[in-house]
Amino acid sequence: MAHIEPTVDYYALLQVAQTADQASVKSNYKRLAKIKHPDKNPTNPNATRDFQLLLEAYQILSNPDTRRRYDSQYPFNKHAQEAGQRSEMRESGLRHLNNRRWELENKIFEAQRMVDGYERDLRRLQEEAEMDTKEQAAKGGWWAYIWPFGASRGGEIKDEHDDRRRRELHRKAAQRIKEQHLEEQRQFISRIKAQLQSTNCEIKKFQEEIEREEREKEKKRHREEEEKRWREVLKRQAEEEERRRREFQAQMGKVQKKSHNQSAKTQRQSSWTEQKKDTKMENARRQANRGSHATNRSTNPLRPNMVLCDHALWWPRVDGTHLCSRCLTHTTRFAFRCPRCNKVACASCRDILRGK
Repeated sequence: MAHIEPTVDYYALLQVAQTADQASVKSNYKRLAKIKHPDKNPTNPNATRDFQLLLEAYQILSNPDTRRRYDSQYPFNKHAQEAGQRSEMRESGLRHLNNRRWELENKIFEAQRMVDGYERDLRRLQEEAEMDTKEQAAKGGWWAYIWPFGASRGGEIKDEHDDRRRRELHRKAAQRIKEQHLEEQRQFISRIKAQLQSTNCEIKKFQEEIEREEREKEKKRHREEEEKRWREVLKRQAEEEERRRREFQAQMGKVQKKSHNQSAKTQRQSSWTEQKKDTKMENARRQANRGSHATNRSTNPLRPNMVLCDHALWWPRVDGTHLCSRCLTHTTRFAFRCPRCNKVACASCRDILRGK
């Protein structure tokens, strides 16, 4: 729900009477919104504030409930009966003139759009005429010398000439019509501009009368503006405090996140160090076991071929996870086994053992 500011004359902002209907409120808002938009008033430092007040006035007066509450709170109701009739007549006249100006501006806009269209069509017709002239010159130049003379060609040339002549007549007729319409629209724009100038002069007179009344209210309005400005200062201070509080919370959140990330990183490094240590211990244990197995194989009289094997035979593939007896690497998918001594190795170590 829009906030009601009883110290602001929303009816004056929208340039409507207190008895204005919804259609008048809406049409005046659309008209004034185009005039007071900040993009169209870059040199006015108060353009944004004025436009926001205009929007606020429309939101209040376009809603029957908020308009009724606004009418019951606004101080002008205390003395509205005294100057109501005079103000009503002035506002009604000004509203009529503003509507008249808006209609005239729309007529000028539409007429100018038609003028632009006629000018564009005339340029197109001129370009077509120039193209036909160039084509005729080209066909009457080098093409006439290289094309063999004959009755059939003469007939074609005559047909082309007739077509070109018809296009030229149609083009000239269209050009005359469009030039006539163009001149009519230009004269129409001149008449409407004269009417618009007269209407603007009348509007200026009404506005001067309203400005005289506004100067009488300047002291009161100035005091109200000062009070509003002070409220805005307090509001900005509160917003600034809230912004600082949020920035502090965000900064603390970043510090806590950084600390958490550092702690997690330290924990990961510690875990990696422990894992590396365990891996080294496991490798040492395997190395010791491998030495023990080698000793057993050298003292075992039942398997002399394991010491003397040259691994020259073809090694069959064995699927599954295996430990390479040479590089102690775990293979996840398959390995190779020597058919003579049953040594298991990965593909690279197999080639080395076979002397490749």
